[in-house]
Amino acid sequence: MNLSMAVSLVVLLLVISINQSESTPDGKSKKEPANCFCSRELNPVCVEENGKQQTLNNKCLVECQRKKSPGLKVKHEGNCK
Repeated sequence: MNLSMAVSLVVLLLVISINQSESTPDGKSKKEPANCFCSRELNPVCVEENGKQQTLNNKCLVECQRKKSPGLKVKHEGNCK
């Protein structure tokens, strides 16, 4: 194996390692539910589930969170108080 191939192999292994660290054991991303692609637009929405309120950054993220938590309800636009 020449030096170029060895370097390529090391880079490939690092990429695989980094990719796995950003996933759960079932392969889904830790950052967002599967098939969820939202902008970083800041237009806060207050939601509630099981008596706990949480502010999400925008309506797209609310819909994505509902894929994981169907009981999520929008309380109002804006930050939770």
